[in-house]
Amino acid sequence: GLCEVLPAAAGDAPAATAFAIGLARSEAGAGGAIVWISDEMSIRQRGALHAPGLRAHGLDPARIVLVRAADARQTLWAIEEALRSPAPAAVIGEVHDAARHCDLAATRRFLLAARAGGALGVILHGAPPPGALSTAARERFEVRALPGHWRPSAGGRLPVFGAPAWRASRLKGQGGPGLDVTTSDEREFAGAALSQPLDPRRARG
Repeated sequence: GLCEVLPAAAGDAPAATAFAIGLARSEAGAGGAIVWISDEMSIRQRGALHAPGLRAHGLDPARIVLVRAADARQTLWAIEEALRSPAPAAVIGEVHDAARHCDLAATRRFLLAARAGGALGVILHGAPPPGALSTAARERFEVRALPGHWRPSAGGRLPVFGAPAWRASRLKGQGGPGLDVTTSDEREFAGAALSQPLDPRRARG
């Protein structure tokens, strides 16, 4: 299907990216390919993917096919074509000003293409939308960064930062809003090792 990942605030964009990577990795399994499509403005504002960082998130960079589009129009076309292909297991699309470009019509095309190709489509917003969203995405997640946890260093003298922590809340999805997940290691959120259990009664937004 198709889902959206939104940062709760502008500074939460890296946490939203980590969550999108986790979603794609979970869908792709051990060996599936992931197509990552970005336009030039998104890369200028948020930077390009960093191979050591991907490995830190449990994802082999060799599994990612990078597509760099010149503008939003080309990015939308590339996302739709990648979703229609049976080759990738997941497609992540970064579109500058996604709230404006990924409207109901565009996301309907994405959803139909995802159903035809069988891949998971993830629309990654670089900033919180200025207003209400009207899209065909089946799920929408809002991600907020949390303070990291200190852990002892190898020598035991000084503490160092441990794994990053974030909270993902489902704003839209099957059964309505209510998924609220907090984790300190995004490599584990697809399994049972969550630092906070799922509670369908807790909703945000």
